[in-house]
Amino acid sequence: MGLFINDGLIFVLTLYLEYAGILTSVETGIFIGVLGVVMFISAPISGKLADKFDSRKLAIIGSAIMVVSTLIILFKQFIPIRLFLIFTVILLIGYSVFDTPNKKLY
Repeated sequence: MGLFINDGLIFVLTLYLEYAGILTSVETGIFIGVLGVVMFISAPISGKLADKFDSRKLAIIGSAIMVVSTLIILFKQFIPIRLFLIFTVILLIGYSVFDTPNKKLY
């Protein structure tokens, strides 16, 4: 799942945003850069949370955040672009909360 979110989603998302005419190439690049910054900031915070709290509970919370944000993106047909971008950022925060404690479990 992590590979899909990190690589597959970002790749498809750039194509969708650009070729559907939603964002220009520059705006799409800025958005993808923002997603990288979100992961850069949220991963160390998730690591500290994983050291403090039970890793299994954090992994469940992160999974729940990812599922909810993905379902909102998928089943909302005419979602405004701002909400789409916000839910994508929430999805990556959920991934960060899921991934860091999940790596600690092994």
